[in-house]
Amino acid sequence: METKKVAVVSRAALFTAAVVAPLLVAVAGVAAGRTNNCTRRCGGISIPPPFGIEDGCFLDGFNLTCDRSHQPPKLFLGDGTVEVLEISVPDATVRVIGGFTYFPGSVDDYSGIPSRVSNPVTAGIWSGALREAGPYTLAVRRNKLVVIGCNVQVLVGEDSSEDLGGCSAVCSRRRDVNPRRPVKDCTGATCCQSEIMLGRSSYRFRILRVNGATGLNSSAFAWIMESGGLLSSHALFDDDYIPLPLPAVLNWKINYTVCHGNTSSAACRSSQSYCKNSTGRNTVPNAHLCYCPSGYQGNPYEPDGCYDLNECKFPKIYPCYGTCNNTEGGYQCSCPPGYEGNAFAPNGCKRSYSPHSGNILSCWANAKSLI
Repeated sequence: METKKVAVVSRAALFTAAVVAPLLVAVAGVAAGRTNNCTRRCGGISIPPPFGIEDGCFLDGFNLTCDRSHQPPKLFLGDGTVEVLEISVPDATVRVIGGFTYFPGSVDDYSGIPSRVSNPVTAGIWSGALREAGPYTLAVRRNKLVVIGCNVQVLVGEDSSEDLGGCSAVCSRRRDVNPRRPVKDCTGATCCQSEIMLGRSSYRFRILRVNGATGLNSSAFAWIMESGGLLSSHALFDDDYIPLPLPAVLNWKINYTVCHGNTSSAACRSSQSYCKNSTGRNTVPNAHLCYCPSGYQGNPYEPDGCYDLNECKFPKIYPCYGTCNNTEGGYQCSCPPGYEGNAFAPNGCKRSYSPHSGNILSCWANAKSLI
């Protein structure tokens, strides 16, 4: 019995501060048509299509920079502003690393730390230097706002009229806010965190006292960073008590065209691939992604990138309690010779008996009763 394969592509999502330099120079008319002689690794990080470094090796907006002045080399988005940690084609995400946002108060509670920080951001906008209507947005449900401060509330939103998230950090004394005495978890006492529910290319910060009045007596630090478990404030600062640049997750999409008939796109280069338009509030307008169909795996953005998935090698995902045979785009699971039933269920295959074997057993039983 043949069954359709379950798609292994999951559509889920780094950026942690306001970076003020421009990013992602658009390269008009460039298509990832050339695969030979394209750099596919930088500093141990894989560079899959549609990303690339050399002209002709990337789709519009997906150009990267490999900075070999570092040892090992470092990979950056665009022309070299935001460092890349990981690229995922199945999840359509990029993990990147950035900095932090600093809000100065009338009292510096950080023992001179801001004066020793390189280029702290004091503006109220986080953009990650991502261009508007570009291929990148903050990944939904993959990032959170983290704040260190004393009796402050930080809100993030698209503009001053709509808040998308926020949290409040409270303390009894301002001197309690001290990286040298970190709290054990970030649950509201001098440190708070809140999930960001909507993905955007930029956010506006609003910082308030907890009583709602504007203005600050306390300085505050804020990060937009990758979601995880409970966070110790000690993880936010290095050994010299300088705020750490922390990872966050970006979603990416092919943003300059839509699918043709919801099945094909110039970006989907594998013969075994399909295209799906982006929908919903969290998506880039006029954008789409490419996928390998159910029963295939790989990279749909490169020629012959989608290849057959052998389900028989993954029995925990595709259980078969009989004989498993892989087929192109599917697999067969059947009971072995001499058995019948449902090979997809535990103990589903039962030994089969022919009518002749039943007659022989019956005759033997009758003969024994006559003795």
